[in-house]
Amino acid sequence: MAEESVKITKKLGDIASIWVGHPLRGTIPDDSGSGIYMVQPRNIDEFCQVDWSSVIETRLEWRGKSRWLEVGDVIFRMNGRTNHATVIDKIDLPDNARVACHHQFFQLKVHDTDVNPAYLAWFINLPETQEVLAESKLGVGTGPVVNKRMLSELSVVVPSAELQKSCLELWFEYVAARINLEEEQAKIAEMYRESVGGLLRGG
Repeated sequence: MAEESVKITKKLGDIASIWVGHPLRGTIPDDSGSGIYMVQPRNIDEFCQVDWSSVIETRLEWRGKSRWLEVGDVIFRMNGRTNHATVIDKIDLPDNARVACHHQFFQLKVHDTDVNPAYLAWFINLPETQEVLAESKLGVGTGPVVNKRMLSELSVVVPSAELQKSCLELWFEYVAARINLEEEQAKIAEMYRESVGGLLRGG
């Protein structure tokens, strides 16, 4: 069997350490100049990437150990209609910024050198994986959630590094195509509005 076709399956808990994001009570205060930032579910865009321009500075009133996000970490939305993962491939904030994730996320730190963190996030976001997660949710007061045990037991297909790279390249091509399509649709819509406006003005 060619090396590129070799795939194994591992439990996510054997691939990465998992812990809950930063605990909070009530609303998140805006505290400009604190140097501390909080990634919330609303900061994740439709392509499961962090919109860093929307991440606010805040203050964290917590005496326990804070686990700051680092490049290469993965955050996983534990509740909500979908349970997507986002790889922290960059931190587009001022130098020396400290970044935490909201407690609606699990923070994953990949320690298995055979697994690319970006591939892990991509695999979690596959429709097939999302179906498995949806079936494993448990209902609690705030709605169905994927708990730590369920996430730890998730089976992850781990192909070769080359195949992981190929999967990610296909995803990046898809995202680029979607963005281009949306831009073209916006241009067509604007041309239509201008044409209709011209007709109504008698132009």
